[in-house]
Amino acid sequence: MIIYGTGAKDLGSKKIPGAICPSCESQNVSIVGIAKYFDVFWIPMFPYSKKIHAVCTNCDLVIDKANIDQRTANKINLEKKSFKIPFYLFSGLIIIACIILYGIYTSFEHDKEIADNLKNLQPNDVLVFENDDNTYSYGKVITISADTLFFNFSNYVFEGGSPDEDLYLTDKEKYSDFYNAETYYYFQNTLDSLYNTGDIFDLYKLSKW
Repeated sequence: MIIYGTGAKDLGSKKIPGAICPSCESQNVSIVGIAKYFDVFWIPMFPYSKKIHAVCTNCDLVIDKANIDQRTANKINLEKKSFKIPFYLFSGLIIIACIILYGIYTSFEHDKEIADNLKNLQPNDVLVFENDDNTYSYGKVITISADTLFFNFSNYVFEGGSPDEDLYLTDKEKYSDFYNAETYYYFQNTLDSLYNTGDIFDLYKLSKW
């Protein structure tokens, strides 16, 4: 369940020299800034308004614009810019932006790692191929001869999302005939081309085991 709502932040106050309260005629008139913001799980996401009010600190009257003389109104307008919205009221957006940037960075690093490892395949390494029907099949490196790599392909495909190494290992343990005994081969430049076209989805570097 997502808990969301709104909040308000006091931006401080400044006394307006020469301003007179229309109610008690006190000269203790200040302008007060209030920022309203949207929050999720009590984390400020972003502010959606900033209001400036003239308030008499003697009688607590919030002075209506219609009762403010032009000279005082001009002073209020000049002071509006001095009420800054705190940076932390954008915390939610900053967190979301950081998550997105981190995801982009890790995806880039993962793609770079696959491209590098693809040029240095060893026996027992596993390539994950994405099929046209959104399933995934596995090809395990058996032997390598010059620029030719020989594979056994899985008898089973992965369905229901994107596989990862842990899911692969779990599925592989379930079936004694997980891999077909028939051998296929690819040239290195063919594998590079398949990766560039997106047919190779992932690579599990299992030769290190």
